[in-house]
Amino acid sequence: MYLIDNIRNIRKLSKLTQSEFANKLGIGRTVLSNIEIGVTKPDIDIISKIAQFHGISMDDLYNLEISYDAIPKKQARTKKIINLIKEPAIKYEKGIPLIPISAMAGFANGDTQVIDYEIIENYVIPEFLEKGVKYLIRVGGSSMYPKYSNGDLLACRPVHDLSFFQWGKVYVLDTDQGPLVKRLFQFKEDKDLIECRSDNHQNYPPFQIAKTSIRKISIVVGVIRIE
Repeated sequence: MYLIDNIRNIRKLSKLTQSEFANKLGIGRTVLSNIEIGVTKPDIDIISKIAQFHGISMDDLYNLEISYDAIPKKQARTKKIINLIKEPAIKYEKGIPLIPISAMAGFANGDTQVIDYEIIENYVIPEFLEKGVKYLIRVGGSSMYPKYSNGDLLACRPVHDLSFFQWGKVYVLDTDQGPLVKRLFQFKEDKDLIECRSDNHQNYPPFQIAKTSIRKISIVVGVIRIE
């Protein structure tokens, strides 16, 4: 997880002092200083503001390495920002693989049997590749209608820190209850539970699952739909 390093490097890339950056975030300089050295853990509000300042998602702030030292000083003065996706992943020269939703867990683990036998086809979509998409799955059913319809292809980017979620976003989860495509929300009554909601809430009521029951998770960052 790159959160603390990224916060520090974003400030440096922006050529801001701790006081200047703290002012933009609406926090004290001492608070920012403690965050940068790892003494204080930033809350969601601060993380959200930093992500918006840098023009990325909060998930990217956790999972992408925003490099400062790797940029020559001359380039750094132009505020050129390099994002290096450290997800080693499996390389596919033919594009992004479409897999059955039931194969999601094995694919995320790099299971060679899944790779060899479960890939249906590959799609070359540069915009998805730039967002770190590792695989596509096809929606089955109407629980997420009207956001996603039966047959839509969801572009999935794996998330490795299960302690952090972007509440309200749609995720694909491999759980003890089977694979799910749901919008996730914090369950305030019990921090160890997460509330799963369907967009088609009239026919699919919300329910809670334990964080410990989630084996693998990916955030949905795009969709392919045929009208």
